[in-house]
Amino acid sequence: MDAKQLGELIDELGAIEEEIAPLKGKIKRAEALRKMMAAAHTGAAGEGLRLAGKAYVALVSARDTKRYVKSMRGAAKALGMALFYKLATVTLGALEENLPPETCAQLIASEQSGPRHVTTYRLAAEKAA
Repeated sequence: MDAKQLGELIDELGAIEEEIAPLKGKIKRAEALRKMMAAAHTGAAGEGLRLAGKAYVALVSARDTKRYVKSMRGAAKALGMALFYKLATVTLGALEENLPPETCAQLIASEQSGPRHVTTYRLAAEKAA
């Protein structure tokens, strides 16, 4: 991609972000309302629920299916310890919650290999600053 094409993409992204910026608060509120409605459903996990207001209906789905390993010991035995250690993971949060900070410092590494983030702003704002 050349500089001209990249510049066009930057301008397109900036224009889209300006257009949707006023909706960010509404999007956040909509997500909060969805969570409240889902929490209002106290029925069985496999049952959905229909909720009605004066103008709209909300359908709350049955719970999603969650899969998990029932027995880590059984998985280790079935895989063999060498393969189990290669495949198994421990979350950083679990280490930090269960080990002293000194031990965590020896076991946890950090590196800048995560995603990059892109922020846009009007070029005129940069020149005025």
